[in-house]
Amino acid sequence: MKIAPVVPGVQPTYLAPSSVAEEDQQPVINIAPPSASGASSHMPASPLEDSMEEVSSTFAEHVERKSKALNQRKVKFVAQPGSRAMQRIEHIEKIYELIELLEHPQHAQLETQNPKMQTLLQRSPSPELDDLLQASGNDPVRCDVLLRHALIQAQRVQNTPLVERARQSIEQLHEKKGAEVSAGLNNAHAIASFSTDPTQKQAMRQLYYETIVHLQSGNAMLDALLNRFGSVHFNQGLRTLQRALSDDIAARNSSIPRRALQKIMASLKDAGHISQTLTASKLLLARLSSTLPAVGLSPLDLTRRLLNLSTNGAYLRDLQNLTRDVAGQHPHHQILFLAGLVPLVCHLPLGLWRDDSSKNRQMALNLLRTMDW
Repeated sequence: MKIAPVVPGVQPTYLAPSSVAEEDQQPVINIAPPSASGASSHMPASPLEDSMEEVSSTFAEHVERKSKALNQRKVKFVAQPGSRAMQRIEHIEKIYELIELLEHPQHAQLETQNPKMQTLLQRSPSPELDDLLQASGNDPVRCDVLLRHALIQAQRVQNTPLVERARQSIEQLHEKKGAEVSAGLNNAHAIASFSTDPTQKQAMRQLYYETIVHLQSGNAMLDALLNRFGSVHFNQGLRTLQRALSDDIAARNSSIPRRALQKIMASLKDAGHISQTLTASKLLLARLSSTLPAVGLSPLDLTRRLLNLSTNGAYLRDLQNLTRDVAGQHPHHQILFLAGLVPLVCHLPLGLWRDDSSKNRQMALNLLRTMDW
């Protein structure tokens, strides 16, 4: 690299303009080694020394600018936001983050399931969706992550046929199970906070798929929670799924229309009171057990029947069947049960009643009070 010599007496372009006051200019620090004589350091420098110092300074600044430019280009290549390389890195990191969220952080099942997916994708013609789902434990979101992982590996080794099959399989999955995939991606963080057990995580995802994505019913979700966890982990499961709903609503691609998710979320506002209904059911049945020869339902079953009552509306036939299942055929026993059932129905969370909630709850109470046995 050729450096043009600095002509003595000519001001370099990087110095401050002449309009700046003399006292405001920064002093130039001489980094040249001192001479052997202490007195000589105070002697004025020769024009040649001035020229060499300026050349040295100019060269140092040029090297520094070149070094900074190279570093900036390197950083731009590695971590420039929005660059293709950075997007690829972020995509790979996202895949591995999802693997940890969907599975146990230290014992991911995907490590054993991934070879199965690779084998399937090497088939000709391309595998059916049912085969892909079976290889991923019948979980659409896990299937999506496995396929994307296989796609990345195929791209790394430039296996064009495998890349094409992986892409086709992803498109097929999203065409048939896109809502479930979106739900699983959106609620992965929420469900990961519930348990580290992959089986429990998948059970929660399946519950979300069935009751929220397909049935779009908060009451169906509560019934499924009660059926799976009973009273022990009901509140924890409810909070997890409420957070999952919130994350689904906030996501860029929600699993189902946001308005439907928001309606479900609103219906679950007081759903935590179901645990109080469970307790009240237990107390009622314990009290009746001292009078009735046999009680036909457990507190959990009674709570689920009441939840079904609020979901579908109160009908005389359903109330009669419930009364017989608990109290049997004896009219006196039935009256005792109905008297204890009224406060249970009255304190069911209002948001769980269908349509006009206040009206439907009042109709159920009126029907209970006027039942003629």
